[in-house]
Amino acid sequence: MNVKLKTWREVCQLAKIELGDTPKDTSVVRLISRIHPMIFRLKGLDKDAPPPKKLML
Repeated sequence: MNVKLKTWREVCQLAKIELGDTPKDTSVVRLISRIHPMIFRLKGLDKDAPPPKKLML
């Protein structure tokens, strides 16, 4: 995202939504800066793999 928004009014104009109760000149800060979420992988752990079979003795 190459757009730098500084006020709530600019955010609402870009999103085409109403200002609501927030004053139009309220400063805004970007909290999400990555396009793709970070995925942490643990060795040997696959969330889609079937659970390991238990040995019955």
